[in-house]
Amino acid sequence: MLTIGANGVVEADVEAKEIRVQGKLNGATKARDRIEIGKTGSVEGEVTTSRIAVEDGAVFRGSVNIATPEGK
Repeated sequence: MLTIGANGVVEADVEAKEIRVQGKLNGATKARDRIEIGKTGSVEGEVTTSRIAVEDGAVFRGSVNIATPEGK
């Protein structure tokens, strides 16, 4: 699991089973299971995941590709 805290800033392509963003993430993002963007979070770029949650107040600029969960 990758967690980006409220003060965290990541400018890179990332991949993990689960990703939680409370800070800023800029880059291609692949979450094999789920990505969650918290109310203080900001994501820019292409997101590929099987499940996504975006809280009120979160910022998202980009595209989402919904993929079938691995192993199914």
